[in-house]
Amino acid sequence: MRILIIKTSSSGDIIQSFPVITLLRRYNPWAKIDWVAERLCCELLLKAHPDLDCVISIDTRGWKRALMRHLPVICNTIRRMRREKYDLVFDLQGNVKSWLVRGFIRAKEKVGYAFSSAPEWPSSLFLSHRYRVDVREAISLQYLSLVQQHLHLPPTPLYERVLLKISPTQANWIAEQVRGITRPTFMVCPGSRWENKKLPLETWVKFLTRLMDRYSPTFFFVWGGSKERGEVEVLHAAFSHSSRVLPKMSFSVWQHFMDRMDSVLTVDSVALHLAATVCTPTFSIFGASKACVYKPLGEIHHAFQGTCPYGTLFDKRCPMLRSCNTGRCLKDIAPDVLEENFVFI
Repeated sequence: MRILIIKTSSSGDIIQSFPVITLLRRYNPWAKIDWVAERLCCELLLKAHPDLDCVISIDTRGWKRALMRHLPVICNTIRRMRREKYDLVFDLQGNVKSWLVRGFIRAKEKVGYAFSSAPEWPSSLFLSHRYRVDVREAISLQYLSLVQQHLHLPPTPLYERVLLKISPTQANWIAEQVRGITRPTFMVCPGSRWENKKLPLETWVKFLTRLMDRYSPTFFFVWGGSKERGEVEVLHAAFSHSSRVLPKMSFSVWQHFMDRMDSVLTVDSVALHLAATVCTPTFSIFGASKACVYKPLGEIHHAFQGTCPYGTLFDKRCPMLRSCNTGRCLKDIAPDVLEENFVFI
């Protein structure tokens, strides 16, 4: 059986759909499972997954910026997709982009969301099978539900660990970083693609100071871009004798490092969902997204939900996520409130 999954972005959402791969591998251990994703996600994440056979890379952002220059690459990608014929295609993205990609795929059955469940309703056109999912349910369960309904499988969550591939040299480097540490280890990941998902540095410092008083941990600070590097350097300066700033890591190395941690502290971001793949306990802070939808499943994962001072209500993500000028749902959270809600297992 040949199966294709369409989930083009983002990295955090792709990680949350990993249980679908586990489910499909259980359903048919000999199936060939391919995936279509944006180039950045392919390079940093999916090529390291042990249960994927092939990853088809697309670069829609680059293609839109210079269509004519990228036309030969676009044509080659389309020809590559057209060469294969699949038994099943699962469109987990559910937007116009995935609908366009799906149109180039040859398959016996194309499975996606019903019009009422799709993030963008046109994606439900020209499907052979459509299924409703509860959009108020945890997003990982929504992805699973789509596949479980089509394969007539029971609606059960999956909690299996999924270790991405790293080299022995990388594994040895991780072991060296944590060797000799006897105190609790907390990985702190304050970054996010969206400013409105980030806590103020002052709040982080005061919150972590309270945790230092209670648990005397060693903090490992993680960053992505240069701006985040500057932010974690500020945090490190506040805990210079009990923290380390880690170098920039691939997703695979980052995940294996998380596997050695006692807890991961983060906002709603890719770090949260990556930690869940290795069953490392997490504490996350949500504002413009619903924690009940986007936090990992399981009793080891705890989240604090900020409140909107403007009374905006939403089922999944705040419609003002990209345009709110204040981000007060997170900026107004008091450090002592975070400490009161923090759970360390």
